[in-house]
Amino acid sequence: MGIIECIQKLREIRTPGGSAITQKAFVPPPPMTQEQMEQDISANVAAGVISPEGAANLLRRMALETIRRKEHGAYVVKDAILSKEDIAFDRRRRLRQTFQDAGLKPEYWGLRIDQSPFLTDKGNEYEIEPGNEKAFGAMRALASSWETGSRGITLQSVNRGVSKTLLAAAVMVYIKAMKLNADGKPVRIRFVKAGELFDAIAKSYGSTWEKNPGVMSTEQVWQEYAALPEVLIIDDLGTEPFARLDIGEWTREQFYRLADHRHSAKLTTIITTQLDADALTSRYGGHVTSRLLARSPLVPITTDTDYRQDAEVDYTDPWA
Repeated sequence: MGIIECIQKLREIRTPGGSAITQKAFVPPPPMTQEQMEQDISANVAAGVISPEGAANLLRRMALETIRRKEHGAYVVKDAILSKEDIAFDRRRRLRQTFQDAGLKPEYWGLRIDQSPFLTDKGNEYEIEPGNEKAFGAMRALASSWETGSRGITLQSVNRGVSKTLLAAAVMVYIKAMKLNADGKPVRIRFVKAGELFDAIAKSYGSTWEKNPGVMSTEQVWQEYAALPEVLIIDDLGTEPFARLDIGEWTREQFYRLADHRHSAKLTTIITTQLDADALTSRYGGHVTSRLLARSPLVPITTDTDYRQDAEVDYTDPWA
């Protein structure tokens, strides 16, 4: 239910004396004007139904919703004039919701790949080490030049905490915040840990909503991770429990199907892994590895600096 519907509902269920109407049918009143809605909110504040803080939030959100809905002629409203702060607030809210829906953890939402994501505990930038310079440059170039059909990258290092996930997440955030797809629409993105991906594939075998409530079917998994995302990050490929791969050839085949589709459809896939090309081939087979690396060439990270121990991510939200 939207903000305007909530306000309308409040107006419908209160009598002039302030008591609620119970067990009684009512005829919906005509649509309210902007001024009537504001007056109704004030009346609810006076009656103690809404707190002053809640009313302020309603008015703010109502102004944003009014702009989006007025073109449909659903309500008679005045033109709302939003400040730059209101516009930035709404944009950040929508971006955050997108990142949440895409599976990206909140600590990555404020990253920028066009700036250095490596910060000391005092907020100063680290110098990019030679062992990380190639990967950082490649990921920054991918973000700035991304368009529909762009190739991805496979970040590889045997060491932990060297910024593979950080760089991949920063690219994902930049593309979502700054780019549009070939149709001029927001880019569809998805972030998934390899273990979660294989778990979803395995559980989807023979699953339907009726048999397994809450478990995605094979088709839903396919849409979620293979078909829909224009940018997909598979994080920590190779760390998923190997037993998941031993459930049967069907699981392997579904991962091959995903890799093959994203290769053929020219969709951007970013992978982080500790495995080199030979290890990937040994684990998943040459037919899978060749499709993954053809569209997401391997870029090694040779530094052994554990940024996870020393660095602090800048959690501020710069996307104003």
